[in-house]
Amino acid sequence: MSADSIETVLDRIYIHDVDSHVSEPPDLWTSRVSSKWGDDIPHVVADHETGVESWYIGGHKTSDAAAMAPAGWREPAPGHPPTLADALPAAWQPGPRLQWMDDQGVYSQVIYPNILGFIHPAFFTLDAQLQVECVQAYNDFQTDFCSENPDRLIAMTYLPWWDIEASQVELQRCQDGHHKGVILPWEFERHGLPPFRSDHWEPLLKEIEESGLPISFHIGFDASLEEFEARIEQGSIMDIVGDASKALLGNARCIVELITGGTCHRYPNLKFVSVESGMGYIPYLLEGLDWHFMNTAAYRAHPERLLPSEYFRRQMYGTFWFESDVARLVDLYPDNFMFETDFPHGTGLCPGPNTVTTKSAQETIHDNLGNLSEDLLTKLLQDNAAKLYGLPRRGRTERV
Repeated sequence: MSADSIETVLDRIYIHDVDSHVSEPPDLWTSRVSSKWGDDIPHVVADHETGVESWYIGGHKTSDAAAMAPAGWREPAPGHPPTLADALPAAWQPGPRLQWMDDQGVYSQVIYPNILGFIHPAFFTLDAQLQVECVQAYNDFQTDFCSENPDRLIAMTYLPWWDIEASQVELQRCQDGHHKGVILPWEFERHGLPPFRSDHWEPLLKEIEESGLPISFHIGFDASLEEFEARIEQGSIMDIVGDASKALLGNARCIVELITGGTCHRYPNLKFVSVESGMGYIPYLLEGLDWHFMNTAAYRAHPERLLPSEYFRRQMYGTFWFESDVARLVDLYPDNFMFETDFPHGTGLCPGPNTVTTKSAQETIHDNLGNLSEDLLTKLLQDNAAKLYGLPRRGRTERV
């Protein structure tokens, strides 16, 4: 497709970004959770010597407040602003976020947490009631943040998944707040809970299935307390490179578990999204699953089962952003992949003054997807996400 042709397509469709993050503002929990919990409430404290702000949860220091908002910062990751006030306002304020989206040519963004997602083990040190109140407070913040323009800022419900009854209540409450999906981990065993395939989760999964909402599995949201503490320590810059790259493949095991563990088979109407894990490995993974399913006794032992790749086609989605070879593979599963930016993370499509390879969303689309057909480009950037999340679409589909 020529440069002129791709511009024509982009001008007449909506680009839906299915993975971005909001950096939690310093008063998110202190302004929404009962003061009776005192210093256990997640709050931000500035170091009196360096001025760097950090989150304290249950009285323990966790992550720097702006560690996951380095977009546009003068130093490459893991460098980051000392305070959230020094970060791009779009990282944590809805008005500036919409302006950033306009500048990038992005119509909508699905919003994921930072602290509550990546550092959730720290919340397990809190009183059980406070844990649930913190989840409720975050979801209320999401509702308020996205109310700036709910057609463009897409709220997702984080469930207190360690408590099924509380999760069911929160699911219903957030549906009333127009949230478009559910966030869950999948390696519950790390936290002393039954595995995802267990009947223990059936009441919750059935209720989610009936709601019609997709379940998102975001990389890094499964960390155990030990892994969380190791992440805080961090190693050399090369260790960070290796750990980040391994994390991107983390959902490969999730996809396998959902298929081979029978979850896709038992809940045929549930939709699952692998978030921030890329797509290049997925066709190979599915080919391998099909191969082993047919070349072992599995297909005889389970004649009721579909091929693993058929479950993926029916009810699973992957996301991609920086991968340059997308066009070589994406036509294998044209209805199952969606575009993301991962803004405002250091791994996202948000270049700063000292980044080398990072491009903007528009540059990435032009360079990596410019040779796709109009139909396929429209599916990846607009239609697949629009169908999954009930988002608007335009272009040739409007004129039919």
